[in-house]
Amino acid sequence: MMKRAIILLSSLLLTGYVLISTVCERKVIGESVKGIHVRPLPAELPSRFVPGRLLVKFRSEIPSEQGRQIIAALNARDADAITPLDVHILDLPYQADEVAFEHAFQERPEVEFAELDRVIPTAQIVPNDPVYSLSANSWALQKIKGPEAWALQTGSAAITIAILDT
Repeated sequence: MMKRAIILLSSLLLTGYVLISTVCERKVIGESVKGIHVRPLPAELPSRFVPGRLLVKFRSEIPSEQGRQIIAALNARDADAITPLDVHILDLPYQADEVAFEHAFQERPEVEFAELDRVIPTAQIVPNDPVYSLSANSWALQKIKGPEAWALQTGSAAITIAILDT
């Protein structure tokens, strides 16, 4: 009898969640990347960034070889990439003016965007899970300081989590 009640309650909750998530349309501000939603920095806060580094994305019609040539022509080095987004992480020359490099890349017609690699405070990193922001369902995550943990690790395909319930 108790198992049937639990199954029925679980089914009702799941149905309610599906209905709420399909009916409620939320406007998202900022960018969502691989499970992380980053809110824009307020203008009054001083923005910190990683020295000597720039994030650049070329327009989709630009071949990767042409992108590499542009990077080399501007004296930067393609150090790494955010592959799912086709964003290049560039190392700039020693003691380079990051803002000048940012503007130089932004002025190129081949570049979709170029920006400093900003350091986002932990308080601004929030999971993009629609259930997380529903206050009734997220109280436990707030209590255990979930957002702070989210800043340290957002998951990995190499990690397996098992939830056992009796």
